[in-house]
Amino acid sequence: MGESMASRLLRAGYRLTVWNRTVHKTNELVQAGAKRAKTPADAVRDVAAVILMLENGAVVTEVLFEMGVAKACRPGTLVIDMSSIAPSIAEDHAHLLAATDLRYIDAPVSGGTRGERAAQRMAP
Repeated sequence: MGESMASRLLRAGYRLTVWNRTVHKTNELVQAGAKRAKTPADAVRDVAAVILMLENGAVVTEVLFEMGVAKACRPGTLVIDMSSIAPSIAEDHAHLLAATDLRYIDAPVSGGTRGERAAQRMAP
């Protein structure tokens, strides 16, 4: 789902740097104009916002805190986590990131890739 959403951002004119644990999954985005980062920390240096869309809470924790994303962000960076993770994990991430002067939004998506491709929104 992340690839499809990133494609929309590129088409809207945003500059993107992308990273994926499976490198070939970024190929189409790079061909569409995104820059590929070698590491997740490299992807977030000097950006205003970071969008995560990862498999689960453990992977989000790993990328943020073990792979250096939180440390690589400049103060005030907005971290938007669109992964579907447990609220307690999202709350932990919010507190840990706030302690390092980063802003955090827990914004899990629903509807799967079919809903995203159709650009559907959930009713409030």
